Amino acid sequence: MYDWPEIRPATDRFWTEIRNRLADRGINAPKNLTRDRPEMETWTDPELVVAQSCGLPYVLDLRPDVTLVGTPAYDLVCDTGNYFSVIVVRKGAKKSDLSSVHRSCFAYNSHRSQSGFAAFGHALTASVSSDAAPARYLCTRSHRQSVRAVAGGSADLASIDAVSWELALRHEPAAAALRVLMRTSPAPGLPLISASSGDRADAVAEVVEEAIAALDPNTRQSLLITGFVRSRPSDYDVIAERYAALSTTPFFTAVQ
Repeated sequence: MYDWPEIRPATDRFWTEIRNRLADRGINAPKNLTRDRPEMETWTDPELVVAQSCGLPYVLDLRPDVTLVGTPAYDLVCDTGNYFSVIVVRKGAKKSDLSSVHRSCFAYNSHRSQSGFAAFGHALTASVSSDAAPARYLCTRSHRQSVRAVAGGSADLASIDAVSWELALRHEPAAAALRVLMRTSPAPGLPLISASSGDRADAVAEVVEEAIAALDPNTRQSLLITGFVRSRPSDYDVIAERYAALSTTPFFTAVQ
């Protein structure tokens, strides 16, 4: 899910570590990562070895039909295996909170995104009111494009996954024009999943742990990855609960 072009060599090194260890356990996996299929098609493939999904599609669509492998941990200031979003605005904006959102254009990557959509809605209803909603919405289809939209003035604010924000600070020039307005409440990080058929989730989890431990420091730093948590499906209930509370608010219904 964080496969930015600038870090693809590091992502490929990580996959090689995983694939080699899978082979040692007799688990077949493709030589190269699959990058040319729609996400949902990949996530629901009955032959899926391992993939990373967003937490919201996991709880809304995938949980009954896939196996949770675990949750990678990233170099963030929050509990291991959790993450958050940063709500960003242009540096020249006078906003200090979300009270003026009713006059703003909100950029989001997808309405099925925990970090780019649901996390912002939860923050909005918690800090302003359940009736609060942006004046306009702009669907950008990626966090990077949301960063660019706010920097370029076609949107006023956006909610960016904390890992994606760090990648933007490193690799996306438009991020230099933005500042962080606030952080959203933490939630479980993006899960690794496998097809529900077979009994290999434990083996895949062991492999991922070993692969992370084997990464060289530069690759770890490029990927921001620090470890792995043996999470359980119930750990993601908080995402489903927040989404259910959000689903009847004006913020949510305006884009449905």
